[in-house]
Amino acid sequence: MNPSLSACSRKSAASTTPCSACVIRRAIGSGKPRPWVDASGRGVVHTFTVVRRSTNPEFAPDTPYVFAIIALEEGVRMAARVVDVPLEHLRCELPVRVVFPSAGDETPLPCFTGG
Repeated sequence: MNPSLSACSRKSAASTTPCSACVIRRAIGSGKPRPWVDASGRGVVHTFTVVRRSTNPEFAPDTPYVFAIIALEEGVRMAARVVDVPLEHLRCELPVRVVFPSAGDETPLPCFTGG
């Protein structure tokens, strides 16, 4: 789900930040919550890095892992991990789809995998 900007019909990855076009046009006026719209869950890898050493001890057991900026079909970009894709197959413009790996008792975060 992505919030829609009712003033300009653009999509936004952040639910509280208006897009620059709306700010420029002063179209955010009422401050009412924006409606949420379904996202396809598909996109492409815009850019990525392989994290081989984490400064955060909580993430150290996960190294190496891929941290990427994903360009969603809806036109927004979001940061997420790429999972279950061999490092040698990673590339910019790789088609990906969202997955929600099990997180035990915690809320799962969206990740992306090839597809």
